[in-house]
Amino acid sequence: MRSKLRLALALVACLGIACARAGSITALLQEHIHRFNGTSLLENELKEVLELSRRQLASAAEGKQLSQLLATSNKDDGGAVLEEAERVAEEQPTLPILARRIVFARRLLQFLAQGGSALGDKDEQELLELAKGFYALHVAGVVERGLLEYLHISKSGGTSFSHAAKANGCAMEGGMGQLEELGDLPRWVNGSAFREATGAQRVMWDAYGEVERRTSAATCAARKEHVLGRGHNYVSNEYTLHGGLEDMKQTHVCPQLVNVVTLRNPLKRLESHLHYMLPFMSRSVKRQTKDGAAFARAFCSGRPGVWEAVAPAVADNYNVRSFIGEAAFHSPVGAIGQPHLDLAKSLLVQFDLVLDLDAGEDASSLIMSQGLGWGKTLSEVRARTSKRVTSKLGFSEADCPRDGLAELLPRQQPDLQLYRLGRVLSFLDSLFLDLAREAGQTPQGAAAAAAGGEGGGGGSEERGSPLARFTRCGTLRLQLRETSQPDHQHDEDGAIDEIDEDTDPDLMSWPPLLSTLCVSGVGADVGAGIHTLRLDASVWGLPSLVNCAVAMSGRLPNVRELQLDCWRSAEGDVGSPRAVYTALAVALPRLERLTLPFTSWLPGCEALNGSGITSLGLDMARGPLFVEDSRALTQIRQLTHIELNLQQWPQQWSPESARPLSLWFNQDDEEDFPTDESDALMVAALHPEHAEQLGALRWLLVHAPRTLHSIRIRYLQGLLRPRAPAGDGGAAEDEASAPQIDIRDVVVLFEGGAVAAVEVGRAECEEAGATAMGLDFLAAALLPRLAATGQRQLPLLKFHFIEEYLQHLAECVVSPRRPFARLLRMCERKDIGTLRLADLPSISTAASPAGALQSVVQHLGAPDYLQSGGGRKWLFRLQLSPGPSGDAAAAGGTSGGAGGAGGGDGTVPAAGAGDTVPVATAEWALSRAAHLLWGAATGERGAAAVAAAYELARRARPEEHDSLCRYALQGHFVVLRGPLIQQMLLSGNGTKLLHAWLSGVLNISVRPGGASAAEPAGSVPVAPGPGLAAAGPEAAAEEELLCGAMAVVPAAATAVVGCWTAAEAQRLARAAAAAGGVAAGSLEARAMRMTHKCQLMPELSPLNSVIGMALQEVWDSRARNGLTAGPSNGGGGSGGGGGGAEAGAGAAAGSSTEERGQSAQQQQCAGPSGQGGQTAQDAAAPAQGAGAGSAGKEAAGGARVTPADDLDVAALQKLLALAADVRRGLVEQQPVSRSWLDE
Repeated sequence: MRSKLRLALALVACLGIACARAGSITALLQEHIHRFNGTSLLENELKEVLELSRRQLASAAEGKQLSQLLATSNKDDGGAVLEEAERVAEEQPTLPILARRIVFARRLLQFLAQGGSALGDKDEQELLELAKGFYALHVAGVVERGLLEYLHISKSGGTSFSHAAKANGCAMEGGMGQLEELGDLPRWVNGSAFREATGAQRVMWDAYGEVERRTSAATCAARKEHVLGRGHNYVSNEYTLHGGLEDMKQTHVCPQLVNVVTLRNPLKRLESHLHYMLPFMSRSVKRQTKDGAAFARAFCSGRPGVWEAVAPAVADNYNVRSFIGEAAFHSPVGAIGQPHLDLAKSLLVQFDLVLDLDAGEDASSLIMSQGLGWGKTLSEVRARTSKRVTSKLGFSEADCPRDGLAELLPRQQPDLQLYRLGRVLSFLDSLFLDLAREAGQTPQGAAAAAAGGEGGGGGSEERGSPLARFTRCGTLRLQLRETSQPDHQHDEDGAIDEIDEDTDPDLMSWPPLLSTLCVSGVGADVGAGIHTLRLDASVWGLPSLVNCAVAMSGRLPNVRELQLDCWRSAEGDVGSPRAVYTALAVALPRLERLTLPFTSWLPGCEALNGSGITSLGLDMARGPLFVEDSRALTQIRQLTHIELNLQQWPQQWSPESARPLSLWFNQDDEEDFPTDESDALMVAALHPEHAEQLGALRWLLVHAPRTLHSIRIRYLQGLLRPRAPAGDGGAAEDEASAPQIDIRDVVVLFEGGAVAAVEVGRAECEEAGATAMGLDFLAAALLPRLAATGQRQLPLLKFHFIEEYLQHLAECVVSPRRPFARLLRMCERKDIGTLRLADLPSISTAASPAGALQSVVQHLGAPDYLQSGGGRKWLFRLQLSPGPSGDAAAAGGTSGGAGGAGGGDGTVPAAGAGDTVPVATAEWALSRAAHLLWGAATGERGAAAVAAAYELARRARPEEHDSLCRYALQGHFVVLRGPLIQQMLLSGNGTKLLHAWLSGVLNISVRPGGASAAEPAGSVPVAPGPGLAAAGPEAAAEEELLCGAMAVVPAAATAVVGCWTAAEAQRLARAAAAAGGVAAGSLEARAMRMTHKCQLMPELSPLNSVIGMALQEVWDSRARNGLTAGPSNGGGGSGGGGGGAEAGAGAAAGSSTEERGQSAQQQQCAGPSGQGGQTAQDAAAPAQGAGAGSAGKEAAGGARVTPADDLDVAALQKLLALAADVRRGLVEQQPVSRSWLDE
């Protein structure tokens, strides 16, 4: 890099200085000072910048000499300073930034001290030379690092900034450039406080409390490698700066990246933030609760306390929190003080560029154009605002007075002080860049100098298509996005924000030319090997993209799959679709599979009839399927596979022009259109556009080509009829709150002209009744096909997952006129994987729901798994089908388990003939769960302990939690047990005393070298890490949170303490074991981690899993433990009640050794994904050969096996009541902070 920097400096020097009029530099300085509006404040802030920058520069090992050069005299030796800044730039990119600000702050202070009088020619020349030199360093540093990280402080212009980045060609993730796997998403809302305040279960941004970034790219180097590996050069971080989990002072910027931040007045930012959140919160409450006034009571009553509870970080110095790291970001309300502010300031001065949005458009445009080389700036893009959101969501601010918010504003003093510093940093950056521009420097010229090389020239061959350098290629993806600027931004509720810019019609001739250039020079053998071609564009039409493919076809003769992807269909890019498809079939004669982006591009595809295309799909429909689309598809008689993606996207939200509906249901004269007796019911319930989609699916099914093997619908979504207006909200509000059908992965298989099977991946709902309506929708599309072909029976109807409220599902399957009930009566075989009933717990207390469940099972069939809860609730999951299946056989033949142990993998073998019979009491279930958890912690080698370890480590299944299934998030906790816990629980204050004791033990120094021989058998043998060996009272005093939340199992003298990090868990386990080791075995502790199956807190999530396993044992043994025959006999059976607890604890303690504990830790800490995935699988291997699974054993032992069309509802009622008793048997204790202990 040093050679590049020298070259850049030399070339910049050769460019010369633009002719500057005498006194023009003085005028420029005076103009910037005038715009700042406050000379005295400017002087004070400049002095603070000098002090902060000098301190940061002197603290860096590589910055000593640079610091000394800058301190030798009041006049800067420009050449020496620049040379030294160049020397350190490669290893410490932030040091030239600090030096730059020191130089210009000091020069400006000298100018102010002289009363702003005119500078001499020599002084002006020196200032321009310094600006040129530092500008060359700045641009070279940007070019060398190659990745911009934007710290997105919410509601500070971040969305617009990311839009500008996209408009300027930055390669970034869709939306705002945020990568979810980096853990940078915002933490605005405390989900539990929101539920308590409103009764609603979910709301956007409810990740507050997730302190640690859940990412494998935790270091700056790994972060950069990951982002660049995705092909991006821009990433946005809307959480906080990096690090600071163990110590706030360890928070840092990533010097390997170009760091940019935008700031605005924090009081305006706070008001904007709260106003922006209100419409989304209002909609969530309205959708999820029956109490229409809940939202107004919580947020429209003028109480600032609700904001401090629901959105603590947002309401309390959010700017400072964004700079101080993960742990300090979650500091309690009111705890942000001078240490936090000092840290935030020390990090802010290390940013490459700081933009003050309140300084005006000219200032921000200058920094973006001259500092980043962007042609499009904030003044030229439009992003979403609070007003746009409130209008789109039908929210009226007048109906929600927020006078109490004024009480929050005086508490934002740390934010105001940080903003004052940011304001002057932005002023300095703007002045420096303006001086560089005055000196004739441009970002393009400086970048060319920095990237210019030691080589040069290069003939036309070197400038040809990069593809020509390949010797082999199978898939070619061509992105054609630079000829137009439109972009779209989605929020999480599907609304679109657009940057509306018309596409230049002259650019429409570019696609074929660009695509031809792409394959120029490609060898015949390489071109012949390309079998898949994907063309991506922003705003082009079908003719342009097909012309691209046609232009490339001469060099790509063997393309068998063509994927066309386009964000929006251009209005002016039109032609004859039939002619376009005809040309495509001629140009690519070997084409077999075609994928299109829009349903509106389907009309005209009938021209493909007779071609080689046998598979046609829609990747993103962006609108409903229309009848005319299906008519075109069914005329391609050689099709064998059709794949659709019918995501819910009303036409008024769609990025293409609206199309007229066919109104097939009103055309009585069209005798050949397939109808059904349910038409009146369905059309009345559906949104008009999705009534159109129903007709389109019917036509497609009834008139499907005889060659067709399958139709797959990846997403089948649609809106029901908007609700009747509740007031003056208007149609937009009603439509936004309309229930939504959501069915995924529908596959219709054909064989011999008949429908052989219908398989559905997921049918789920956010509101009661929506899934039932979706099932009716699907049936109403299928029934006319069966009737038209005379097919009286459907061989197989299979659902992998159904979610609904029980009463609605019962009505759907029982009512004889409902389409789904009629379809069920035609099915020879019905398979249900998981049935999730949101109101399943009500079965335990009422006869009516129990009867409804029996009816559902009789008509739909007994599911393999019955489930309720999930998300942020306790997950109850019960395997009903007997015997091992799927993964069960591979994991040792064990049965599935409640609480997420389903599928057979990792669950507890039932008791054998000589074992304890599971007892249907809460005490037994809790004791058994504690025993399983401790067995996993200590690495017991029995099948039950191994299964429990696997259960804790495995990844969530889709039916448990869809997003956790994709992202294996880890939770950390400590398990403690022993007589010491029991003694504390017997005292008056029980769990509070235990929790305070645990908090206090962290003040005890941890002995170096690990546990001694005198320590109890459960202590954690972990070598001291940084901060552990010397973790005395001073270290403990710096911690904000001394001990995490805790859940206690009194029946087994066991406690589980949640922790945010592995280091925190290790430290607590060691300190507890050391302090509790008064006598051997008095207290044992293990630090563990698990993979979350639901969004419960770390202290509850592992208990949810092992309690589920214990409940599954009770269910599998129901014929022997009284769950089926009658009331449970309480403590009957050996080991029942308290005896079971004692026996379990003794067994676990007797089998734990240090060696086994280390082995267990290696097994249970390895999740089933990533590098640790195989370890978790291996952990389950010893269970193989352990005999039949629990359900299988019960069948052999004479237990009643549930048939496919029946369910022992009475036994299920008792089990659900038992599950409720078990949860009530847990005692929870919230965290204890130092301030509470001091009080």
